[in-house]
Amino acid sequence: MSKGTETRNRIIAKAAPLFNRKGFEGCSIQDIVSEVGLEKSSLYGHFSTKEALAVAAFEYAWKEVRDARLARMDTVANAIEKLRIHVDNFVSTPSFPGGCPLINAGVDSDDGNPTLKKMVRAAQKEWRLYLERVVKEGQDRREIRAKVQPEDIASFIIASLEGAVAMDRLDKKVGYLDRVCAHLNLYLDTVAYRPG
Repeated sequence: MSKGTETRNRIIAKAAPLFNRKGFEGCSIQDIVSEVGLEKSSLYGHFSTKEALAVAAFEYAWKEVRDARLARMDTVANAIEKLRIHVDNFVSTPSFPGGCPLINAGVDSDDGNPTLKKMVRAAQKEWRLYLERVVKEGQDRREIRAKVQPEDIASFIIASLEGAVAMDRLDKKVGYLDRVCAHLNLYLDTVAYRPG
């Protein structure tokens, strides 16, 4: 890895938590320069705009979170068990500094930066489509009832988990996410295929 690539990666890794905590508008170039320990000119040598850095920072943060949430899902064949692992990963893995980048960047970019909003929408769609594939494959193997819609299951899981995270953060206490996890596991029992 070249020195320039190494520096660029270090900038992204240091900037990602800042953008995630403060948002695009709230995070200044000076915040990033101070955190990274570079001159402003060096920063702009790697990223032409603050937006370009914010995009790279979101991609980095989302990859970290996505990889943690999808970990170990490939260790089981049964779709219901894959979804249970996914829910457990969501609850048990430490959050990215500042919270879920999908929620944070989504709220931050809703009336703001259209480029970031597009990236957040693409990330959410990628997550939903992945879960839909797990459900559809489970239906094909008769592990999940055929009459349920894969998009409904995937959307319900995502909305429940992300909603619980938001509620935990708003109330400044933990508990909603654990309760949602328990109810999602009960819900998965109801969509599991039952012969007869």
